[in-house]
Amino acid sequence: MIDMSDKSIEILKKHAENKKALRAINEELEALDQMLTSIKSPRLDDVAVQSGISDPTGSLAYFLDTKKSLMARKCVLVYKIERVERALGRIEKEDRTILEVSFICPSKKQGLNYSPAQFYKKRSDALVRFARAYGFG
Repeated sequence: MIDMSDKSIEILKKHAENKKALRAINEELEALDQMLTSIKSPRLDDVAVQSGISDPTGSLAYFLDTKKSLMARKCVLVYKIERVERALGRIEKEDRTILEVSFICPSKKQGLNYSPAQFYKKRSDALVRFARAYGFG
């Protein structure tokens, strides 16, 4: 049972990090898309289609390769985030709130009116329910 709780804690802590990483990747992709639109297009019958930086082939290949790797990382993060969100959605609201203030967004902890003993007991129970909803057992 402690093993399930430890795994749940690890997953919930990583969940907050994954959300931050996803925001960063989205920002990188947006900046990359802007760079891609500024690249000079290949010539069509010796007429430039679009103006931009002078080395379209090298830059274009680099940017497209970078975008491909960012998209792959984004897909993995989206999967992980959605899996945790689905598991959180399967447990009761009180359990979800306790787990969120414990591991995902600790700054919201002041709104709860539990004694420390009550809080840790409820958190322990919520971790077990989350582990079951996530698929640990």
